[in-house]
Amino acid sequence: MNLDHHHERYLRENKFNYSNFINLEQTTYNTHKQHGDINLVIQTYPIKRPEKLEELLLCLHNNLNNKCIKKIYNLYEGHIDFFPDCIKNNEKLINIKIQKSESEYKYTHVPDFNKFNDRFSYIKKGLKNGGIDENTDKSLFANNIKDRLTWNYFITFCSETFKDDEIICLSNSDIILEDSFEWYSVSDLLNDNIALCLSRHEINKKGDVFIDFSAFKCWSQDCWVFKKSDKMKNLQNNNDFSIGMCMGCDNVIAGIFLKNKYIPLNYAFKYRIFHLDRVTKGNNNQVCLSISHDSRIMENFYNLPSAKPCPFLNYEKILLSSSKHIVTNNIITSSNCEKYEYHVH
Repeated sequence: MNLDHHHERYLRENKFNYSNFINLEQTTYNTHKQHGDINLVIQTYPIKRPEKLEELLLCLHNNLNNKCIKKIYNLYEGHIDFFPDCIKNNEKLINIKIQKSESEYKYTHVPDFNKFNDRFSYIKKGLKNGGIDENTDKSLFANNIKDRLTWNYFITFCSETFKDDEIICLSNSDIILEDSFEWYSVSDLLNDNIALCLSRHEINKKGDVFIDFSAFKCWSQDCWVFKKSDKMKNLQNNNDFSIGMCMGCDNVIAGIFLKNKYIPLNYAFKYRIFHLDRVTKGNNNQVCLSISHDSRIMENFYNLPSAKPCPFLNYEKILLSSSKHIVTNNIITSSNCEKYEYHVH
């Protein structure tokens, strides 16, 4: 089989307990004389369900304890009153409220059912599962994503905040980066031609890690990592969209990188990320979308770049190639990768 070292590691140990996982009762953080290079950017938001809030706090709690992460920039939506003091006052955490001009949110984002063709019928179904249909009162959507982190807002923030060659990592708020040697030395991999677009492992509140192959796929990523450079300004996109609660944003982000001559690597067996969401995954994987869902990607899908880097490629071998053209051709895999769960190239 054509496997790299990190894929082989999975075959030897496909389930394991993440030894660095800490619970919320452990309020004393590890102090590291030297932090890694990663600037993690997330967005937190108020959650009414206590069990789901606990998961979000656990992810932030563990990322703050990760020696690979230098700083966490929380571009928060709403407020952070729900943070316990041990999180709110952590020196690694920088909380910045999203501030947009009225021109950026005065229009509403009402789903246009006429733009959902058969290919995206699951989006229409998900909205109907959430109680939204063609007859829903449009006034309900007024400023429905006013404080949401969007792609263009993120790129502008990074351009103004970070220096050249700094490592920027964007992730969903229910993701934990592994505290590992691979992540600690990730800057050795990255340059202004490479970006990581990573599929996720799953984790529970005991720290047990496994893979759900229905989500560990070429069309599903939850974390994007790249190095700041002058080239970054080209990542702005004509059609803006939210990061999270916006179906299809994963592959559009990978597509934006590819369009701007980055190689999007889904090196997910090496740079492991853990997804903690056991609460909302108990609904038979049935998509249920609310008025806070941003439908702009699906409505403008054919005007947006898209790429689907597969997590099962032999990235060790691919990266040894001296030809960027050969590398890029290997990354953009066939449609079969969408159909198969676990597979080997």
